[in-house]
Amino acid sequence: MKKISLFLILSAIVLTGCSSSKHSLSNRFYKESIDYCDYTPYVNKGFLFSEANSVKFDYQEIGSLYGVVFSGIREQESGRYTPGSPDYIRYATLQNALDMMYKKAVELGADGIINLKYEYSFTEDVMVISGVAIKK
Repeated sequence: MKKISLFLILSAIVLTGCSSSKHSLSNRFYKESIDYCDYTPYVNKGFLFSEANSVKFDYQEIGSLYGVVFSGIREQESGRYTPGSPDYIRYATLQNALDMMYKKAVELGADGIINLKYEYSFTEDVMVISGVAIKK
């Protein structure tokens, strides 16, 4: 009798463990998403963004850039943003990160960024970006 009871308890534990792992996605909806970042405004100003770690022309390295953009509540500008309004929260995007990198690179005298890397953390709602500022 003890063997049967032990078998039933172990079977229940194993079956319960298996059933919960099968349905781990049951609280998430299927979603597809694609984002696009337009380099045209930068190219029109003679600025280069490249994910390649080297380019086929002579350049001088200015320095490494690393940035982080956090999603969050906008700073209030004369009461313009109110809780619940569409503009209340600003989300971290690749375009925001590129704008930030571009401004800093130009400030340093660079006219390009190579070895551009970026990653979005969904758990932290943060865009991380890095690259090497260069002068062509």
